Amino acid sequence: MTAFAGSPNVLFAARVLAVGVLSPGFRRIVLGGPALSRFAPHGRDQRIKLLVPPDDGYPAVLEPGLVEHEWRARLRALPAQIRPVMRSYTPAAVRPDRGEVDLDVFGHARPGPASAWAAAARPGDAVLLSGPDARRGNPDHGVQWPPGRPPSC
Repeated sequence: MTAFAGSPNVLFAARVLAVGVLSPGFRRIVLGGPALSRFAPHGRDQRIKLLVPPDDGYPAVLEPGLVEHEWRARLRALPAQIRPVMRSYTPAAVRPDRGEVDLDVFGHARPGPASAWAAAARPGDAVLLSGPDARRGNPDHGVQWPPGRPPSC
């Protein structure tokens, strides 16, 4: 069995719908698309992956709908110069009824790939992200924060 074989995550195609400024350091990127109606809103500390778009666009081998173990294998096989950079985020909101996912991205003084992407993002830009497909179940996948028990009074 390969790593990620039991993951409910798939590769979703989306477009930037809106870009907002939350504070001097944070931008909210609203992503949308029909496939995001299947993006499961697991809440809490849900971890998803953003594949930062390369300047020349995504390689054709990264097809929307691929399950996690397959898209990761294809990503690793790409030459470094065309491989999208992967970053982890916790979505600020997931609205499957509207096919939307919100990402809050910090703008670093010396921007890395995701900060630079967020600073340049415009409505209509294509993006790939990996998250749980509601049809694949497993609501605890990608949630790593165990809240524990409150202290006794």
